[in-house]
Amino acid sequence: MPLRFEPQVLMTVDGILTDILDVTDRQVQIALGTTLQELTGDWVVQQADYLAGKGPMSPTQILGQAAYEVGGIVGLKYSSSKNVAGGSGIVVFSDRLAQGKSYLEVFNKPSGGLRQRLP
Repeated sequence: MPLRFEPQVLMTVDGILTDILDVTDRQVQIALGTTLQELTGDWVVQQADYLAGKGPMSPTQILGQAAYEVGGIVGLKYSSSKNVAGGSGIVVFSDRLAQGKSYLEVFNKPSGGLRQRLP
């Protein structure tokens, strides 16, 4: 049965994050040896090849893994590949959220119903 429209989920996330690596900053990109093009380029095929055992990991995955392995980084702020002119997102290593230092709360109802709090 064909989908009539793509499923949608609306959530609000609130919180405090510390120790975020901002790869939207050109100086950070230079220090890491990367570019906006590499960070926002088409990585879907390369990722699929990697998961199928047919090619190397994509640059964004290598960066994410390296940032995680450093140990003190809670997440990365990145430029949106869909809205590079101003959009950004944050990927969070949820196991790095430290009690009393950083947290995320996820709400899934207009009435403000709390669904999850990390940590």
